[in-house]
Amino acid sequence: TGWVNNRSNAAGSGGNRILSWINNGGDGVDLVYQSDGSLRLGVDQWPDFSPAISSANKVTTNSAVPPGNWIFFAVTYQSSTGQAGFYFGDNATNATLDVIRNYAGRGATGTNIGKLAIGAFNDATRNPGTYDRMFKGLIDNVTVHGAMLTPEEIVAVQRRSAVDTTPPPAPTSLTAQNVT
Repeated sequence: TGWVNNRSNAAGSGGNRILSWINNGGDGVDLVYQSDGSLRLGVDQWPDFSPAISSANKVTTNSAVPPGNWIFFAVTYQSSTGQAGFYFGDNATNATLDVIRNYAGRGATGTNIGKLAIGAFNDATRNPGTYDRMFKGLIDNVTVHGAMLTPEEIVAVQRRSAVDTTPPPAPTSLTAQNVT
């Protein structure tokens, strides 16, 4: 689960990393943003050809990254059924299920995973040739859960981690002392 505020829909080869602990295309997980506004999940493989993809236009783009552009996402993966679910919401709307995709044959995440990285590859695979695959925007409150959450639990996480978009009030009754 987490929040993203996307600045650009330009995506590098294989998508822009949101969350990754993949071991050079082997064991681990890789969640990427695609230029059409979808998210794609790779489990124990690069996500490039994974069928685990959300609907398009779920992650909106605004180059100014205003407070109203924050999108909450939750991605679930059930290794026993081979299904991946994608949920989306925002500060005003509870997250709801977008789509469930069959992702059979992947099984449980491997044990030889890579280091966790948010917004980019980890230091084992990050290099100048992969900089175009970094997420182009803001990421906040990312949490990896140890079990698949129910829709009710997803909304509870969303509301607990909501991004504060209300600016503080302007100060009143200000006074100045002699300044030297």
